[in-house]
Amino acid sequence: MGGFILKRFKPGMIYQLNSHFKFDKTCEYNIGGDQSDVNKLIGFSLGLHHNNSIRLGWRYSEGRIDIVGYLYYKGNRKPTIPITSLPIESAEFDVSLKYNSAVGTISVELRQGDKIIGADVLQYIYPCSGAVWSYGLGLYFGGNRRAPHEMKIYRGDTKVKFS
Repeated sequence: MGGFILKRFKPGMIYQLNSHFKFDKTCEYNIGGDQSDVNKLIGFSLGLHHNNSIRLGWRYSEGRIDIVGYLYYKGNRKPTIPITSLPIESAEFDVSLKYNSAVGTISVELRQGDKIIGADVLQYIYPCSGAVWSYGLGLYFGGNRRAPHEMKIYRGDTKVKFS
């Protein structure tokens, strides 16, 4: 569930979102060969989300929550980009995700208070020739599998800004 607005996005615009997340022990799981699959955390589409979208994802691995970049560009899923890995006991952070389509960059910053715990700048050239409908993308488990049990992830209010 995305939970935030549908908006017309035009070339040259900036899309920024900020939110807060907290994981707990219910997010531990073992699904065998699909353990490295990425669960979706937050992001937004530029048109249809399996064509063009910018997201952060997560997965559980040996007592840790890995946070990764998860991108679709012109219908192709790009390899996941590791951003940080946190012990599940302290997997609580603020997210800032900003796409500047004028310069073709995505900046990701994860913070715990004043401390930056993960950051990256990724290249992402605006994939469309004109304006597209954009909408928020939210929490979703897996790709080809359902969650093996109920999981609790707290998401604070998400603030979205277009400019």
